[in-house]
Amino acid sequence: MFSSYADFYKKLRFEISDNRVVITLFTPDIEKTPNKVNSSSQVKLGPKKLVRQEKILALILKDKNVSALKLAKELEVSLATIKRDLSALSAENKIEHIGGNRYGHWIVKKD
Repeated sequence: MFSSYADFYKKLRFEISDNRVVITLFTPDIEKTPNKVNSSSQVKLGPKKLVRQEKILALILKDKNVSALKLAKELEVSLATIKRDLSALSAENKIEHIGGNRYGHWIVKKD
């Protein structure tokens, strides 16, 4: 068990007192990823979203039949993110989806 800690940068810690011995083990998987950001502390950036939505509009203008899945892959974000962006763009009256999911197409509305 202790041999797996040989190349680990945090060594075992022993504390010996009069009536006990405390051995502290560190989990290599957790400790090897310093500066891990807690997801609750991340701030969503508005400009990133706006840039992404502009890219979505450009991709729709290029291919009116583009799917949400294809947009997600192209922009390297989750499908849920693309769906939120498409909903926001629809609510802002910038785009409209005509037809069903399989054979429908997008229309970019003029300002």
